[in-house]
Amino acid sequence: MKAVVTGGSSGIGYSIAKYLESQDIDLIIISSDKDKLEKVRPNFKPNTKFIVADLTDLKKVKDTYVILKQENVDILINNAGFGL
Repeated sequence: MKAVVTGGSSGIGYSIAKYLESQDIDLIIISSDKDKLEKVRPNFKPNTKFIVADLTDLKKVKDTYVILKQENVDILINNAGFGL
């Protein structure tokens, strides 16, 4: 199985990604923050894929779609966002 986790570089998204990994699910983690992704990269298995994309930017959404349509994704955890 394969899962995509948006907002997976910190907080709830990171915790969900780690849980899915513990269940032997392959991961694609998306975050708008390249530095955070690089910081957490060593905490995941080598086959984990990382995508830097600000999903509030329509062009980045389209670019991400092009990448993901070639993957066999079973699960989407749409955790990207922010609160005030």
